[in-house]
Amino acid sequence: MNLSAIRFRLYPNKEQERLFNKTVGCCRFVYNQCLARKIKIYNETGKSPNSYDLIKQLSLIKKQSKFSFLNEVQATSLNNSVLDLDRSYQNFFKHGMGFPRFKAKGKCRESFRITNNGNDIYVKDSSIKVGKYGYVRARGSFDVYNTEIIQTYTRVCPYLAYTKQSMLYEHRRILCVPS
Repeated sequence: MNLSAIRFRLYPNKEQERLFNKTVGCCRFVYNQCLARKIKIYNETGKSPNSYDLIKQLSLIKKQSKFSFLNEVQATSLNNSVLDLDRSYQNFFKHGMGFPRFKAKGKCRESFRITNNGNDIYVKDSSIKVGKYGYVRARGSFDVYNTEIIQTYTRVCPYLAYTKQSMLYEHRRILCVPS
C-alpha cells in the first residue's frame, strides 16, 4: 500500500463554514470531556479506560437530548478526537512526552480529521464531497481519481485568513514486469 497526500484550499459557502467550525468545537468538546473522564476514572480506580470504551460511551452520550448538537457533525471526526487523546496518553506513558492538556478555543491547533468509511469523501471535477458537508469547491492539483481510495480528510484552522486542507489516499501503482 503506497500512501500519498495532497494539500489544497476549499471555498465553502457560509453554511458549510458554519458546520466546519461546529465540527472543530465539537471535537474540542469531546476531547476535553474524555480527558476529564480518563482523569476521574484513573483517580478513582487506578486504571484508565481505553479509547474504544470512550467511543462506546460517546455513542450513548450523543443519544441524550442535551448533547444532540454532537449528531450534527461527522461521527468519525469525533471518534478521531478520542483516538488522538488515547495516542497522547500513550506518548506520555511510553515516551515521556507531556501529559495531555485540555484544549481551549483559540489556544490550540484547531483541526479535525474525517476517516473515509465507504464513500464519504471523494473528488468530483473541481469540488470535493466531504461527508455531511456536501460538495465544497476546491482549488489545488488533484491527482486523485476514482480508482484510488481516499483514506482521510484533514482540516487545520490556523490563525490566518484561510485554512489548510489535506487528503491522504492510497495510490495504486500498476507495475509492469518485463517478461
